[in-house]
Amino acid sequence: MSEMPIKTPKQLIAVIVAAFIIPVFVIVLLTQFVANLASPTEGENAYTNKAIIERIKPIGTISTEASTVNVAFVDETKIIRTALSGKEVYEARCAACHAGGLLESPKFGDNQAWASRLSQGLDALVYSALKGKGSMAAQGGGAHNDEEIRNAVIYLSNNSGGSF
Repeated sequence: MSEMPIKTPKQLIAVIVAAFIIPVFVIVLLTQFVANLASPTEGENAYTNKAIIERIKPIGTISTEASTVNVAFVDETKIIRTALSGKEVYEARCAACHAGGLLESPKFGDNQAWASRLSQGLDALVYSALKGKGSMAAQGGGAHNDEEIRNAVIYLSNNSGGSF
């Protein structure tokens, strides 16, 4: 019979410890090597605004609404979004129902249908638009900010007998 290479319990413990420590050490070294292979911020500070924006920029966007957005580019790190007009927001968001009177919504330009609503005042109309009323879902927190929704309410109201 051939002799066993491990003859004492001390040798057995040394082999078992080495069997765990050496692979772990090799794995740690390999991960460090691979992580440093293609560092996108090599040679520059990874915490500059430019480096951060480059890392977190979206690769694309998906929109389910036909909406116009006014955007002015100041430079590659600053984007200023200008508010849309009331007409633009109405056409993008409100006309789907109010142009045809869907779901019992008052039609655009129907002064009689709007009279009782207009008597409540602009703030009540804006509140109803932002929070929702009847069949109309809340418009606040969506694709348009509160100022743009207010502009759309003013546009719709002023073209339906109001004077806001």
